Amino acid sequence: MRLTILVLSLVYTLFLYMAVEMGVKHFLNVAEIKEMKFQSLIHDENEQSSK
Repeated sequence: MRLTILVLSLVYTLFLYMAVEMGVKHFLNVAEIKEMKFQSLIHDENEQSSK
């Protein structure tokens, strides 16, 4: 019985860790995409103002 609880808790912990890791990666990707769009927007405005 104790072994089953131990195995289940390990699996649960691993699943939780993977879910958190995927969430963090997704959040970082979204932030990176927003940053890239923002940089290109600034770049476009700079080009237009210099003309």
